[in-house]
Amino acid sequence: MDSQWLSTDFAPPLFRRQYRNSMSKTLYAIDVFSLVFQVFHAIPPMTGTSGQPTNAVFGFTRDLLTILRLRKPDYMICAMDLPGRGVREDIYEEYKANRDEMPDELRPQIPLIVEVIKGFGIPVIGLDGWEADDILATLARRSEEAGIQANIVTSDKDARQLISPLVRLYNVRKDKFMDEPDLIADWGVRANQVVDFQALVGDKVDNVPGVPLVGPKKASALLNQFGTLEDVLAHADEAKGKKLQENLKTYADQARISRQLVELNTQLEFDLDWDKAVSGQVNADRLTELFQRMRLPKIHRRDSRVRSRRVDRRTRSTLCGRRACRRLDYRRGWTS
Repeated sequence: MDSQWLSTDFAPPLFRRQYRNSMSKTLYAIDVFSLVFQVFHAIPPMTGTSGQPTNAVFGFTRDLLTILRLRKPDYMICAMDLPGRGVREDIYEEYKANRDEMPDELRPQIPLIVEVIKGFGIPVIGLDGWEADDILATLARRSEEAGIQANIVTSDKDARQLISPLVRLYNVRKDKFMDEPDLIADWGVRANQVVDFQALVGDKVDNVPGVPLVGPKKASALLNQFGTLEDVLAHADEAKGKKLQENLKTYADQARISRQLVELNTQLEFDLDWDKAVSGQVNADRLTELFQRMRLPKIHRRDSRVRSRRVDRRTRSTLCGRRACRRLDYRRGWTS
């Protein structure tokens, strides 16, 4: 792989540590929009040669470089949500109905981000009606079957249900993995209980209703006591508190619908050529032209050194989480 694309100058200092799982090959499966929204709201406005906004393109490119340089993955695949109605709206019409539309400054950057991904030689998968999470779930299953360590690059908590001995979540912003012990420490449930946990708690961001009065602590306690969602509902009379008992009975069907909404599909059908997913298949000429056109700060130079320390410090600090990421509805059309 051409080393000019892997400079550590584009990785903040907290990313300098390196380690790899030597027991198996590694896949880094990336939820594109999960990263894009984080960097879009973290990095100040930037423009390309024609005045087009490029801050999200720059931030996303830095993330790819960070993963490539510090994690040295054997395989990389990107998953994207496509515009349009999804299968979950057929289950629950109000699913994600409270999300805002994509900002005007972000919409024209999505095709550019796709160009960057392709320039790095990374396959991009998107399926009508299905979310990137479902694609990641299927990739996780197929990776396990192939004996490959899958690292899911996302901030979406739905992906926690995918955790297994061969599947971890990776937070590129904190350079931190999440495995089952981490999950248990955070939510108090095992990976095979995550779907039931979310069905009880619900999700305001995705407008998943859940059960009123059931928060993370109560959901964890109920599942630790009874085991599964169906067992919790079957033993509603044994829950602590009359109002909680009443809600578990009244909103039982709502909890079951919520479970359908949060459970990811691991059985999607799409072509997967592992040879094409091997990392390092960079089209240097294509990336150089693209980076020059977008005026990404010196990213196209062989030494990849950011001459402007002000831009580098500012971007580094914002990428480390000083500003919150606002969740938006990317499915309302980024192709226009």
